[in-house]
Amino acid sequence: MEKKILYNITYSVDKSVLNEWTVWMTDYFIPKMVNAKQIEGAKMVKVLVEEELGGITYSVQYKATNLEVLEDFLENEFPVINKELMVKYGKNVLTFMTLLEEHYEI
Repeated sequence: MEKKILYNITYSVDKSVLNEWTVWMTDYFIPKMVNAKQIEGAKMVKVLVEEELGGITYSVQYKATNLEVLEDFLENEFPVINKELMVKYGKNVLTFMTLLEEHYEI
C-alpha cells in the first residue's frame, strides 16, 4: 500500500456560526481545497468530545500523494484559500493543523 500524507485541520467552531460554517465548508471551502491539483480527497468528521471553551469541533483530513506535493500546496495555494476562512469567520473558528502519514488501513 502506498502511504498517503494527510493534512488534518481541526476546527473549533462557535455555536453562533455553526450552521452557516458547516454549509460553507461542505459547499465551498472543502471542494475548493480538493480542486487544487495537489489534494486527492477530503473527509470531514465531527469530534464527539465536548470542548471546554464551548465550541463544536470538526476535523477535516485532506489527502495528498506525498509530502513534496503537500508542501507545494501549503506554500502556494493554501494561504490564499485559508485566508477566505479567516476573513469570513475570524475568531469564531479556531484551527489546529497536524501533518500525518497513513500507517495502516484495512
